[in-house]
Amino acid sequence: MADSPPLTPDSPTARRWLSEELAKPEYQDNPSLIERIMKWLSEHFGGGVGVGGVSIPAWLIAVVLLAVLVTLFVVSWRRHRPSARVEKDARHKRSATVFDAARLEAGDYLARARELRGRDDAAALLAAYRALVVRAEDGGMLLLDDATTVGDVTHVLRDALRRRDVQEPSFGVPEASHAFESVRYGHHTPTTAQVDDVLALEALVREAPSPSGAER
Repeated sequence: MADSPPLTPDSPTARRWLSEELAKPEYQDNPSLIERIMKWLSEHFGGGVGVGGVSIPAWLIAVVLLAVLVTLFVVSWRRHRPSARVEKDARHKRSATVFDAARLEAGDYLARARELRGRDDAAALLAAYRALVVRAEDGGMLLLDDATTVGDVTHVLRDALRRRDVQEPSFGVPEASHAFESVRYGHHTPTTAQVDDVLALEALVREAPSPSGAER
């Protein structure tokens, strides 16, 4: 091979070789986004921008603009990413349903909660909370329909108890609603004490006086 004559390509081959060589990254001049911003600022504002008699360097303006663009991108991405929509749908689902199917009587839910207490506290807590909600409807504190949410139960029932001068315990309606959602949608395993707290709240609602103060 050492005695071989030098390779002399024809014109098309030489042009192709030159084109391939010039296409390599080291021969490219592709400015970055920051470089393009700096060039644009330099062309339009020279060395800087005068604000209140103070000249702000073009590079500082570029940094601020870049930070704004990055912030807008992050906000837009977080708002429209699929997981955000899934979380929003999950939150709506959590606040949209209290009952799995047709409602039972409060006494039926209460009997189920007492039967399951200590054996299946998750199911017992769900039944106890549903007994609480239906009991509140029976007492005129709630008006349930298919659109009633756990949030509705929390706010409306708390207001109803205040109007009847009923003092909530430390484990009140918000805590009961949170426990219900945590068990049903967060796969939380409650304690028997939490079940007892919801049962105690149901008893409080059941024994609450009417708005006029008359015995029920």
